[in-house]
Amino acid sequence: WRALRYHGPGPALCVATAWTLVAAARLPTLRRALSAQPLVYLGSTSYSFYLIHALAGGAALHLVLASGDKTVFRCALALGAALGAGVIAAHAMWWVVERPAIAWSRRVRLAAPPAA
Repeated sequence: WRALRYHGPGPALCVATAWTLVAAARLPTLRRALSAQPLVYLGSTSYSFYLIHALAGGAALHLVLASGDKTVFRCALALGAALGAGVIAAHAMWWVVERPAIAWSRRVRLAAPPAA
């Protein structure tokens, strides 16, 4: 509990993720559950989400929280809006930037370096 108090939920979340991956490697049922299409989709856009979440989510968070008093409901709504905006922005970035870049990288052939 002391680590959670001083370092926040980040380290605990990392440990939980690591244990989930270890369990998924050993338990076929969990492996199948983690390979569900929505989770695969989120995994394919995760790098775009990493890059864009603070901008898109932060803007949505600010808009919702600036529109009234900070009640529990408004904070929950702001969190949902931030998550939704981040996922939508990540999907757009994946579609416009990442997907074409992956396709382009498959077509590029690099020349062999000159022999010494």
